[in-house]
Amino acid sequence: MVLAEIKAGFYGGTQQSRNERLLQAFLATATVRVLFPTQGTTDQYARLFVQLKRAGTPIPNSDLRIAAMAPEHNLALITQDRHFDRIPQLPRA
Repeated sequence: MVLAEIKAGFYGGTQQSRNERLLQAFLATATVRVLFPTQGTTDQYARLFVQLKRAGTPIPNSDLRIAAMAPEHNLALITQDRHFDRIPQLPRA
């Protein structure tokens, strides 16, 4: 999901080719890996969706998918997006 959001920014910008090259170099770094949703992701997504809906504080689906993946992979989320503040159990860095 993060890659999709990044690429959407590229397509809407004026330096798509340059940004795409930088992204590909970053993704080729040995310490970087792309994560994919699993059954655990879907379970966590469903729990978070209901939690936020009941609290009256839903967040965009793309952000919810990201939030569902981080704990599954023992990752802290690094972001300035305030939507994630609505999920107190989400590890943040």
